[in-house]
Amino acid sequence: HVRSRRQRQMCIRDRYCRTAVKIGIVGLGLIGGSLGIDFRSQGMEVLGVARQQSTCDLAYKKGIVDAASTELSLLHSADIVFICTPIALIVPTLENLLPHLSHKTIVTDVGSVKVPIVETCSQLWPRFIGGHPMAGTASQGIEASQADLFANAPYVLTPQANTDKVAQTTLEELINILGSRLYTCTPA
Repeated sequence: HVRSRRQRQMCIRDRYCRTAVKIGIVGLGLIGGSLGIDFRSQGMEVLGVARQQSTCDLAYKKGIVDAASTELSLLHSADIVFICTPIALIVPTLENLLPHLSHKTIVTDVGSVKVPIVETCSQLWPRFIGGHPMAGTASQGIEASQADLFANAPYVLTPQANTDKVAQTTLEELINILGSRLYTCTPA
């Protein structure tokens, strides 16, 4: 049975008591910005964090996020956080994010390297699920963000045997909203 993007969105919303899902994004470059565009187009609230205030300002001005900051504390109310930083910064970002997370928050990344990230991050946060969208362009940065970057693109999730099944299902539904072709596999 094929569901429309709107119907898939409602599945997510029903899980969260019929309120919109609040998405947090750390790293407002091509991938993070494009996620923001697509999730906002589905009526979700998007909170963005970037290293530079000028990136935050541009993301807000372009309508990519509802709010942006250089402070991770902005994400304290996020239901799901996407870490869209360079690979070497994923683990340190999660470590710095931990004090700001609700125990229910799902965290994922978009890095191409999975084994060391999943092994470390899942020890730091029990609701961490590794992810890797196989989408992009030759351009980078917030200016390169675009709608539908993930449509029809492979998106790999790397849950582990002990991954919270509700968290996994929720993240899978969000990936489906992007129009991506979802694959799951082990991190190795």
